[in-house]
Amino acid sequence: MRLKILPIITLLLFLSTLNAQVAPSVQLSVSQHEVCLGDVVTLQDNTQRDRIIARQWVFNDTNIYGYALGDQITIYRQFDSAVNPVTLQVVFQMPDTTIVSIIDTITSIRYDTIINAPEDTTFSTIHDTTYSTHYDTTFTTHNDTIQAFDTVYVFLPDKMTLTGDSIACPGDSINIKMEPVINGVSYSWFEHHHDDGFPLAYGSRLRIKPYSNSALYFLKIKNAQGCIAWDSARVYIMQNTLTSMPADGKICMGDSAILIAGKADHYEWNAIPIDTMLGQMQLTGTLVVKPTTSTIYACTPYGTNGCAGETQYVTIEPFEVPIPSIKMSPRFIDPEDPQLHLEDISSNSVSTYWSFGLGETGEGKSITHRFFNLRYDSTEIVMRTSNAIGCYVDTAFRVPIQRFASWAPNIFTPNRAENSTFRIQTINEVEYFSVYIYTREGKLVFESEDPHFVWDGTHKGKDCPQGTYVYICRYRRANTSDVAEMKGVLTLIR
Repeated sequence: MRLKILPIITLLLFLSTLNAQVAPSVQLSVSQHEVCLGDVVTLQDNTQRDRIIARQWVFNDTNIYGYALGDQITIYRQFDSAVNPVTLQVVFQMPDTTIVSIIDTITSIRYDTIINAPEDTTFSTIHDTTYSTHYDTTFTTHNDTIQAFDTVYVFLPDKMTLTGDSIACPGDSINIKMEPVINGVSYSWFEHHHDDGFPLAYGSRLRIKPYSNSALYFLKIKNAQGCIAWDSARVYIMQNTLTSMPADGKICMGDSAILIAGKADHYEWNAIPIDTMLGQMQLTGTLVVKPTTSTIYACTPYGTNGCAGETQYVTIEPFEVPIPSIKMSPRFIDPEDPQLHLEDISSNSVSTYWSFGLGETGEGKSITHRFFNLRYDSTEIVMRTSNAIGCYVDTAFRVPIQRFASWAPNIFTPNRAENSTFRIQTINEVEYFSVYIYTREGKLVFESEDPHFVWDGTHKGKDCPQGTYVYICRYRRANTSDVAEMKGVLTLIR
């Protein structure tokens, strides 16, 4: 069996070798391999153009990761990263190769590149893949993708780092250095960007006395090809200041204050009395503190060269927030005399603002207000009580509206089914009550201290004669001090 299959495989490989064609190599040329930032590089494709299906340029710089397709054989572009690989890919169309008819035989054929697809479609490349099939007759199209590589180097130094005395005490000189240092590159310092005049210093190190609180110096970097790059370094004169927010250092108890020190490298903080929070924030220039008693904070700033500035002080004083308490008289609103006297007796309070609803307001620790909106059974009052620095507490409460409704008949008919007795009715609670009934001549015929009394028209067990009588009722409502009086004329009919 092996002797029969071997000649067929050998024949197929032989036919494939006869029909295969080798794609030419890709010819890529680059105008410059080392350029300055901003220079234009010309990329040229000199590949023989026969049988080229597609051409693709691939760029891997920081701004663009893309490609250019079509018949472009020359590309002009700028690069903006230090190392820029360039790839040119060319896809070639190889002539069709016919494999002779094989009847009911499994054949393995190994191609360098094989694509099973009709013409004028997107090609997928498979390298060094074994293709196994069972067929009578097969037509296969061979294609190849060949690449060329090159690299463009742009003079683009990494961002340098400032070391040394970047913050100095007033009157001191600074000594700074920019790192890392690149071999074969020159350095020079200037006061202005793109300055080509006489430099302040040569080399990566600068020693100078700053002329302002904040000074910016520019470093010119130049390589052997004449490419130039710039970097900058900012240095400071230490600012020996200490401020607070709020500026007067007065805060509400429980609130925080912000302490802001001037520009320095590091700081030393202290407090009298001791504030345990400082141990966690010694090196920072901004502190958030929440003292519970009046506290003096001290800050000493230091420069990067170890010089110390003068210690500065600020006092933070917390004020107790008012504890709301209200005195009110009466404890309800009387529609007959709808006035209410209010007094703010809150501790730590120095000023009071009142809101009575419907836009009615008032100010003062003690205030009397007359109400006009009596449509509901109660009204809401809001008191804002404030301490000496404006820390306040709002308290809202409702005051009931006591409606004293009373009714007494002016005629009654004893010994009949309806309206047979005399009584005074009220919907209010009373703490004191008395009623007296007299004849026209002034003779007392009835008296009671029971607000629920009933008079049946008798006196000492005998019927009073028909006629006109006078009653006097005195009462005091609950939670009030004033005694009210009600008088009327009553007709007794038999």
